Amino acid sequence: MPDLKILSSTPGRVRWKIASLRNRPAVAQHLENDLGAHPRVQTVRANPVTGSLLLTFDAECADDEATAWVLAALDRMPADLASPPAAPRPRREVRIGRSLVGFGRPPEDDDGAPRPPTPLQRLLSDTSQYSRLRQRAIAASIADGLANAVPPLLVGLAVSTVANPSRSLLARVGFKTVAGRLGALGVISAGYWVGASLLEYYRERTASELADKVRRDLRVRLYDHVQRLDVATVEQQGTGRWMAVLDGDLEEVHRFVRHGGKPLMTIGSNVVVVGGTFLTVSPLLGLIQLFVIPPVLIASQRMLKPLRARVIASRDVGEQLSGMISGNLAGIGTLASFGAEDDQAERVRLAADEQLDVSREANRVEAAYVPTLRAIIGGGFVTTVTLGAA
Repeated sequence: MPDLKILSSTPGRVRWKIASLRNRPAVAQHLENDLGAHPRVQTVRANPVTGSLLLTFDAECADDEATAWVLAALDRMPADLASPPAAPRPRREVRIGRSLVGFGRPPEDDDGAPRPPTPLQRLLSDTSQYSRLRQRAIAASIADGLANAVPPLLVGLAVSTVANPSRSLLARVGFKTVAGRLGALGVISAGYWVGASLLEYYRERTASELADKVRRDLRVRLYDHVQRLDVATVEQQGTGRWMAVLDGDLEEVHRFVRHGGKPLMTIGSNVVVVGGTFLTVSPLLGLIQLFVIPPVLIASQRMLKPLRARVIASRDVGEQLSGMISGNLAGIGTLASFGAEDDQAERVRLAADEQLDVSREANRVEAAYVPTLRAIIGGGFVTTVTLGAA
């Protein structure tokens, strides 16, 4: 018997958790087609990302009867769908080189056809006409990231000046008195903060200009592409879907170009500065800290894949809900003339419930992402403190 579990139940509405549905869009399509043809079923929504099936039907039907319909639909699955999915193909090893960032010949699949470019490759291609602006933005982000790694060094310099005044760095370079060392420390700190503020201003300006130009170019190209599509294709997707692409997705690209590079550069610069300091002062501690990097990368990669699938599913459901509301508002007069307000309100409620369930699943994985990485990094910090004190 399939792994079938009722998640929620109200008269005429039941949601099940089905193990064989998870990550199997073909099974979801089969259930929607099979159950949708049942005379007593009103709506069917199968979500392969969460493995849930939502069914609305005549209120006089019992939950056991509806469960029997689902079991019968699962029994009627074709043999190729009923069997477990094949194991995923082993990930190909891709040479780390110029082709990784869009240069040279693109990698090929097993059948010899070139793979489609990655999002990073497409982004680099879209910004190629602004190569000088892109180079300035990248250079400013790298410099800003290096500047963000300086405050811990200033704190260490201040502690050394106060705790070991005669052996501090400032004393060794020629500042013999306490007042001279503190004055030099103040001048260095003031110079750093002024320079860091100017650098942050320049980075923000160049990144914003580049992001605005990329968003403008993509919006114009996307709109020109959409209006050249077949009219039936455009109408089939719905207004909500197209507006999500032309507005929401472009805003995400704009946000990434403007702000996405900063945390990457900051992390990289911190690894270089802090790791270099550790390797210089205590090579053993520096090597131990390097062992924290693989667990962080593995945990991040393992969690990003399910998170990406759930976020995409949440966005798709949100687009359907937005299109439904937009269409109802555009035809509000027709709804009122036919007295269909209650029916449409129920449709919106069901779609909103589905979006809530999918969003809850995405939020659950997203909420665990940062704490998991923080726990791993915290282990490295505890190791540093423990071994450093030994």
